[in-house]
Amino acid sequence: IVYVDPPFADGLYEECLQALARSELLMESSLVVVEHHHKNALQEKYDKLTRQSERKLGDSCLSYYQLASGGSATKFEPKSENVLRREQFPPRGSERPLRRSGPGGLER
Repeated sequence: IVYVDPPFADGLYEECLQALARSELLMESSLVVVEHHHKNALQEKYDKLTRQSERKLGDSCLSYYQLASGGSATKFEPKSENVLRREQFPPRGSERPLRRSGPGGLER
């Protein structure tokens, strides 16, 4: 899984996705998840990457891409039970800070 989340205002999506599609980093089973503003519509294809689905989350949208194949790859479909919700995470600031426990070690 490759997660792409460039700053919304910088317009780096096309450049980033084209470079990723042309690279040798992805395998046929790779999933590329791109977070973007829901009003910023991404293309269906970027070189060999094809959008499989997208899911709107508030003002953000997650677009799911996979390499185009001869039909042997399984299409990814996100399921609502697999999406983490904000309330599942502890509130910010509630975690204990890390401190040194010795040479090169950290503990809570």
